[in-house]
Amino acid sequence: MIPVQRLRGRSRFAVVRARGVDGRSGRVRVSIVPTGTPWSRVAVAVVGARGAVERNRLRRQVRAASTAVMRELPGYDVVVQARAGGGAMRFEALVAAEKAALRQARARIQV
Repeated sequence: MIPVQRLRGRSRFAVVRARGVDGRSGRVRVSIVPTGTPWSRVAVAVVGARGAVERNRLRRQVRAASTAVMRELPGYDVVVQARAGGGAMRFEALVAAEKAALRQARARIQV
């Protein structure tokens, strides 16, 4: 099993957002930068939450979905940005949206 680590620090977030390639699907946006390491590092940002409860719930869901998705995709620094609102997104839909956004971003890197 390939480990997934957390990407920490605002400066590292900024580097991934500035140099990275974006992909979007639904309420999920990802920015990725290839690193060539045997692991991936993931950061989560939640936008538009009305309060701490909603923000933290969505953050936990996105982090769990990211761990499931990124184990299959080593070698990237990833910032996952999820938009709150409209009620809670089902976990399966969140995983599918994240996979689609990553697929879109990876296609742009390889071009």
